[in-house]
Amino acid sequence: MFFLAQNGESFTFKAFQAISSPLQQQQPLTSVEEMASHYIEAIKPIQPQGPLHLIGWSMGGVIAYEMAQQLQAKNTPVALLTLIDSYAPTVMRKPSEIDQAMIVNQLAQDLGGLYGQELDISHETLRQLEHPMQVKHLFEQGKQQGILPSDLEIEQMRSLWEVFQANMMANSHYQPKAYPGSLLLINASQTSPAVIEDPTHGWGSLVNGDLQTHTITGDHYTIMKAPQVEGLTAQLNKYLLQIR
Repeated sequence: MFFLAQNGESFTFKAFQAISSPLQQQQPLTSVEEMASHYIEAIKPIQPQGPLHLIGWSMGGVIAYEMAQQLQAKNTPVALLTLIDSYAPTVMRKPSEIDQAMIVNQLAQDLGGLYGQELDISHETLRQLEHPMQVKHLFEQGKQQGILPSDLEIEQMRSLWEVFQANMMANSHYQPKAYPGSLLLINASQTSPAVIEDPTHGWGSLVNGDLQTHTITGDHYTIMKAPQVEGLTAQLNKYLLQIR
């Protein structure tokens, strides 16, 4: 989850840590609404008044969307709402369609994407294991394949799993309402064959204001890294100039 703090004509890019991360001693929040409210409170000391500029990647985009909803309800203007390769929960799997093995498998995919190397792990193998062993199997495979940091401990992996599971289930339960404002959606050019082809990623039926979509080269993970991230920042700068 990101936030652009405005100071005159310039902006400072702020990033917020997931709730709760493995480095924090607190239980993860379990709903998108709670997460959005938490981040709004975190923004207030930095910029107590609007207009606000919100940016979210992946599930962070869903949280940014709900933040914009809550801010609008309190008459706090949102000048920019940008979702980066984020899908509306209405087009994703329902809670009843998600099992523990699927969540572990998705975590493996995300870890592989973030570290730039596919983590080879079998969904069928995971389904045959009890839950504690699923996380242990992921940890061991990640270490053996040289993807996870050498100093990462199993307890840190379990904490990461708890956060990831809470986030994934919160996302699947979230029922977004129609948004009265405008939205900028920046998509990755490379998507999984299983992903829907709708260029608005499901947001088109929810946004009542102007909805602009742009595609930049890369996949869900590489668009957040150099050199592809330069295309992302170029689109953001272009849009900021339009709304000034």
